[in-house]
Amino acid sequence: MTIPRFVDFILPVLKTAEHGVLTARNAVDPVAKELLLKPADINQLSPSGKSRRVAKSISWAISYLRQARLIRRTKRGEYVITEEGSKVLASPPSVIDNAFLWQYESFRESHPHYKPKGTADAKLPVHNDHETPEDTITHVVAHLDLDLLEELKAEIIELSAEGFLRLAQEVVETLRYGSNDPADGFDTELINVRTFVLRDPLGLESICVRAVHKTMDLVSKAEFADFISSMGNMRNGIYITDGSFPKEVRQQAEKEAKNISLIDLDHLTSLMLRYNIGLRIERMVEIKSVDKHFFDELGL
Repeated sequence: MTIPRFVDFILPVLKTAEHGVLTARNAVDPVAKELLLKPADINQLSPSGKSRRVAKSISWAISYLRQARLIRRTKRGEYVITEEGSKVLASPPSVIDNAFLWQYESFRESHPHYKPKGTADAKLPVHNDHETPEDTITHVVAHLDLDLLEELKAEIIELSAEGFLRLAQEVVETLRYGSNDPADGFDTELINVRTFVLRDPLGLESICVRAVHKTMDLVSKAEFADFISSMGNMRNGIYITDGSFPKEVRQQAEKEAKNISLIDLDHLTSLMLRYNIGLRIERMVEIKSVDKHFFDELGL
């Protein structure tokens, strides 16, 4: 049989969460039963041939339900239904699609390019006369990137202190600031902090880097002041964290005579996306156009 549309998976996945902890794996059987899928349907591969369509649809359904806050993550890969999710199931719609999810502010924030039409087959994004097909592709890619950023954040906050510190070092070195010499590391008794010095490729500049594992907490003014002190005579510094910087810390960084770059969790994930750190390319799409010069030459 034809695999149902992606949106047809969302309601069955939410129903699965009503009966206990939800995972992408344990949702397969109950969702398949409700959608009348056969084993051959469950094992059907996606066009790329790298994943099963049903498993991929369930993963996307979980992502959309999280964005609408109808389910919440309890730990990596596990979810439970929220109070709002239970309200939906108390009087369930025939289908939970993009138009239905649009009522939730958190979902709207996650999909700025979606244009709801209020129909069951509303798609994301909706193509209209005001944009070219290339614009539509750009919007789709932007949507995928937003979901990817959320996935990266979820992976990062699950890292141990040592894991995050290794990631931070990998990121700054990938940005071509050079590589650090072990002798340049600063000893610290804190397992969640690492300070080291990077050299630019020509050895002309030294960059003091402090990586701090905060797990979404705020960096305090005292912690930032300690970093400035540790820089000594160095003029350039990078403070990277899986937390965030409050307004007063950002203002202090701007006032410093030194050049300080602040990289919080949001900035970190955007850099990872830009430089393909912790990512792999699943598919490349070629956009072609007619070579008019070729045909002009044929007509000579």
